[in-house]
Amino acid sequence: ATPYELSFDHLRVVDDCQFKFDRAFAKLDAGLQTLPVVSVGHSMGAHMHALINSRYELNREALVLISYNNKPATAAVPLFAEVFVPGLSAISPVLQPLAASPLRESLRDVDMNVRSFAPEAVKEFMTVVDQLEPLLLDVSNGRKEFQPTPEEAKELIKKYYSGPNTLLIKFRDDTIDETAILASVLTEVNSGVKSSSSSSSSSSSISSMCCK
Repeated sequence: ATPYELSFDHLRVVDDCQFKFDRAFAKLDAGLQTLPVVSVGHSMGAHMHALINSRYELNREALVLISYNNKPATAAVPLFAEVFVPGLSAISPVLQPLAASPLRESLRDVDMNVRSFAPEAVKEFMTVVDQLEPLLLDVSNGRKEFQPTPEEAKELIKKYYSGPNTLLIKFRDDTIDETAILASVLTEVNSGVKSSSSSSSSSSSISSMCCK
């Protein structure tokens, strides 16, 4: 698993994820580095893997993309335009000085010490709050949409996706799932690969399944 900070800048997230993975992979024993690598992602994680394999030439055995989601911010985050943007924009003059304050790291150290004595339920909740912090700062800075936008991301994947074997998994009761859209895009990509020069020895496949 590769941890990452949530952000409206998805390409920054992608680069950060790939950097962390490469750094960890380089520390593995030589024997382990020869094992096949399978990328697995859920929802936004699935979108990140699709972007990673459109931004980098990687040696992956396969990808498993579950409940793919590439919706705009207004659809992905409930009440985003109605509540979050106006509310965070209003408190931006407070958030920005706090984020840039030299005392921030000292306060974070105090915060971590306090958390160490907190009940498990509180610790789990604060982990969620930590993940939301970069998003909140993005919105307070005036961001209103993911970058690249959903349409730009789709075009990026259509042009550059290099995943060799991709399994798409969709849940029947997931209302924000966009697996069908991704399947359509990757089918185009796959058709292009198969119709290209026959001298290439590589092949790719797209499979999908639906789960309860």
